Amino acid sequence: MITAWFCNGLRLKLLAGSLGYRLSLWRSTQVTLCGEFGIGATPAGSGMVAIRVFLMRRLGVSPGTTLSMMATDAAMDVAVFVLVVPFALWAIIQEESGIPAGLGRSLLLLAIIVIAGVLAVWAWRRSDRRLDRISSTPFSRLPRWRRRLRARRRLLRRRFAHSVQEFRIGLRTLLKLRRPTLVAVFLVAIVQWSCRYGVLPVLLWGLGHPVSPLPLFVLQGLLFMLALALVVPGGSGGVELAFAVVMAPVIPKELLGVVVLWRFFTYHLYILGGGLLFALVPFTFPRKKITPISSVSGKG
Repeated sequence: MITAWFCNGLRLKLLAGSLGYRLSLWRSTQVTLCGEFGIGATPAGSGMVAIRVFLMRRLGVSPGTTLSMMATDAAMDVAVFVLVVPFALWAIIQEESGIPAGLGRSLLLLAIIVIAGVLAVWAWRRSDRRLDRISSTPFSRLPRWRRRLRARRRLLRRRFAHSVQEFRIGLRTLLKLRRPTLVAVFLVAIVQWSCRYGVLPVLLWGLGHPVSPLPLFVLQGLLFMLALALVVPGGSGGVELAFAVVMAPVIPKELLGVVVLWRFFTYHLYILGGGLLFALVPFTFPRKKITPISSVSGKG
């Protein structure tokens, strides 16, 4: 797991370096691990973005630039997952992985549930009804509250527009100027997720029940997305239940307790490590002046 932590930090270091920001491997690992703490400690992983933007801002990187790096990072994660899916399906079809055919149906059902949940959350967040309800509250009918609400909306719109502009500039810079860096980030992402999602196959192998790692890779990816779709921190409870249901046809019932070890290494360990580093932020993170992307690019 430590290798996965440093691989995640190396990805951030490479992306920041492609934009001209010099971060040490340890510093970038601190940022990413604190972000993992935000994913696990907040509902739907909503705290990750805020924590990474906050920490990168202290290091002199604007919020828009940070968001562009996070978008590129997320695209690499999706690319790794998409790359593995065909091989996992082939392993299930060939039945050479020690996995019964029932797992294929379980994975399909889990994928449908995850996609439906993600679409529901996305539709809810895009709905304007919440803002309309806020505007129609008794307080907003008062002139003073209306003026404050309108001023707050204008401020948020300006900040959002500025962040979007920074995001577009940073993303264009990453995609056009540093293609070799993107390849390196993709390769590091493969190593990172192999280390993180390789925990479950290793645990099963150690308990005398070897299983092909590729279908389990896809399973864990779907469970991770399910955790983000749930409204409880880290998907606590729901992920464990889904794991037990999906893995029931794969491993004996007496080995289903492996979920405790699996969740410790892939979730609780991130909470402990990331939480400790986040608590030390006021003492370990400097405060630097934010440098615009154009100025950074000019230096390169």
